Amino acid sequence: MRAEAVLRSASGRAYAIGIAAALSLWGAETLAGPTALRSAIADLGFTGFGVGACAMLLRAIRRSLPAERAPWAWLFAGTLSWLLGQISLNLYELGWIRASVPALSDVMFLAAAPLFVVGCVAFLARGGERLAILALALDVGTVMLTLLAGVAFFLRVIFVTDFVYEPAATVIALLYPVLYVAATGAALSTLFGLPPEEARGGHISLVVGIGLNGLAFTLWLPRLLSGTFSVGTLLDPIWMVGVLAVGVAGSQWVEDRASHASGGLPAEAIDLARLFLPGVLAALAASFLIASQLDRPSPTDPLVAVAVGGTMILLATRAGLALYANHRLGELQRRRAARYQALYEVGLEISEKHSVDELLRLVVDRAIELTRCDGASLSLADGNGSYVNRAVHLAGDGQPSSLGDSPRGIALAAIQARDLVAAPIYEEHPRHSARQAGVIASAIASPLIERGEVIGGLVTYSRTRREFSPDVRRLFRLYAAQAAIAIANARMLEATEHLASDDALTAVRNRRSLMERLELEVSEARRHGDTFCVVMCDLDGLKQVNDTAGHLVGDQVLRSVAEGLRASSRTEDVVARFGGDEFVLLLPRTTLLHGQALVARLAGRLRERTYQWGGRQLPLPRISIGVAAFPDDGLTADALIAAADARMYVDKTRARDLAAAAGA
Repeated sequence: MRAEAVLRSASGRAYAIGIAAALSLWGAETLAGPTALRSAIADLGFTGFGVGACAMLLRAIRRSLPAERAPWAWLFAGTLSWLLGQISLNLYELGWIRASVPALSDVMFLAAAPLFVVGCVAFLARGGERLAILALALDVGTVMLTLLAGVAFFLRVIFVTDFVYEPAATVIALLYPVLYVAATGAALSTLFGLPPEEARGGHISLVVGIGLNGLAFTLWLPRLLSGTFSVGTLLDPIWMVGVLAVGVAGSQWVEDRASHASGGLPAEAIDLARLFLPGVLAALAASFLIASQLDRPSPTDPLVAVAVGGTMILLATRAGLALYANHRLGELQRRRAARYQALYEVGLEISEKHSVDELLRLVVDRAIELTRCDGASLSLADGNGSYVNRAVHLAGDGQPSSLGDSPRGIALAAIQARDLVAAPIYEEHPRHSARQAGVIASAIASPLIERGEVIGGLVTYSRTRREFSPDVRRLFRLYAAQAAIAIANARMLEATEHLASDDALTAVRNRRSLMERLELEVSEARRHGDTFCVVMCDLDGLKQVNDTAGHLVGDQVLRSVAEGLRASSRTEDVVARFGGDEFVLLLPRTTLLHGQALVARLAGRLRERTYQWGGRQLPLPRISIGVAAFPDDGLTADALIAAADARMYVDKTRARDLAAAAGA
């Protein structure tokens, strides 16, 4: 399943097709033998892979925001330089350009590595990771010195001989592995220097791509210096897949950005991985130095010692940088811990189930505690494009704002700017309110934003001068975001509960809500030995109203009946629309005799109600009523409803018979 998921992504398909193509080209080179055809196949493959990588990086540039384009632009420049190096090499082999030392292809191939490094730096600079950029510079220098020590030790004979007879060509050949391995170190340093929450899929591909180039050039160096290198070896697909992976990095970044992918690595794993590169380099450098001293003396031993010494200096500097960063981070985390603990506790409290009004008062009270201010106010949108203060709390005399007022000063400024506004010296702020200046010394305000919509504003006031630090501002911003979500959820829950329990047309309870309450009433009555009544009501002439006056007038009749039932019932009684033109009343702690008396009074009041049609006030249709009592008429909700319904039909039949007799 994992393989299928990978192949469904564009980057996964690019990897699969690219690796298959690279291996196929290598197989074709092997079958061609040491001929010009082998070189042509290799050149075609290198050029094609370079073009594909450039296309994928161009797509990443087009899909990124202006502030995000710099890193991918540098990586595109590096890949393009690599491609131009291959094209110039193709032209040389065709005899269209002449070779020189350094050749144009060498310049372009070598220029690609520093461009990759600059792209890695741009990734860190985009996030303001200054210490990570310094660490990257130290890593690059350490990698270069360690590789130089390794080359000087392992290739000492060829190294010295070639330096004497072909110094320029030897330096150029040496620069290939040094620069590309250094670029690999930069990519690794970037991978672990990014913020933990940032997606790393593209950066892993970048490390793989530059790393494969570094590996290929490192394995290529001894063969080149010994004069045994030729195309058609396993190095060809390594180079091809390497440049492919650099391009796929851009494609993966586009996919991660579209899916809002997160880092996927815990912070502890990232911190541990950051030690990997310096640890490996320290071990390699020490091994080269020890090995150079154990065998017979060589002219390159001083170079090995100098390179290893430089490596140790850079590693020591990096260790000092890490200690400083950890100390600074520890102090910062300790200061933040108390604040965010308070934010966490407040967030839990306001996320509990509250009515909207209770929640607004709680948000205001906790905002005062969190910011250590003297007062606060919260405003919400009124649905007409304005905002109204819904909760206000300020200790002492003098209220800068009151319930029902419109927000003013920086409270209004924060809503209009959709951003946090702080006024350490309130009266000097350009958006201060003259009315509030005599009461407020400092204030901080934030909009309440939920799903991109400003639903209100929250402001805290201080009677004494306050400097709001960046941490306090960040904390207040986070609290406002939590409060906005809690308020939106409370309002949504309140609306949902209303819709779930009330009838949309008449605003009385619906059938489901009635049955839940009736079941509860049955349980309570059984437990305590109480009695209660259920009243079923039915409009006898609603169909005639609908047929003659229309359904809109019929709806008016239903609303009038519901209003009459509510107005005539007691506070503890429950009025519900049972369905169609039927209503049910639940009368708690009521005997049958008392219930019949209440129903008689209710029927009399309903006969006084009217509805309007044709410019006239008409009396409501007659209402048939049946009453049942617990426990005499039933021990369950359904039994009581059935008993009341049966008596209602008796009343309806009696009224119909009387009407027929009167008509006769």
